[in-house]
Amino acid sequence: MSQTTNTKPESDDRTFEKLDLPAPLNWSAGKSLFPGRVISGFHGDLDQYDAEGWAQHVLEQCKDPTNSGCTTGLGFQATNSGDEPKTRFWFGYLFGGVPATVKDFERSEDVSDAVVYTIVLKNDGDKEVDAVPEL
Repeated sequence: MSQTTNTKPESDDRTFEKLDLPAPLNWSAGKSLFPGRVISGFHGDLDQYDAEGWAQHVLEQCKDPTNSGCTTGLGFQATNSGDEPKTRFWFGYLFGGVPATVKDFERSEDVSDAVVYTIVLKNDGDKEVDAVPEL
C-alpha cells in the first residue's frame, strides 16, 4: 500500500506528495531528471540535520516562491566526490517539468535516506488544471 504525505504551502496553492520509494532508500535522480531538469542544487552538513529534518528542508525549498518552477524535490545523504578525505553531506535537488515518479530515479550505492516530494496535479471537476509552472 502506497503512503503519501500531502502538504499545502502557505505561499501558493501547490500541493506536494511524498513518493513511496521502495527500501532501501538509496535512490538518486535518473537521466530523465539529471542534469536537464535541475533548477537548483544545495547541500547541508550531516550533523545539522537528521533524515526527517533534511526531508522537510528540501520540501520547504521546493515550495519557496523563489523556486516556483519546482515540481519535484529530492533529498539524500551521500559522500561528496570532491572531498579528501571523503565526507558525507545532505544533498538536495529541485527539478522542474512534469511530476516525477519512482521510474525517474535509480539506485545509487553511496546514497542513503533518500526522499522525494513531487507536485500533485489538480483536477477541477472534469476539467484538468495545469499545475505545472512553465520553465
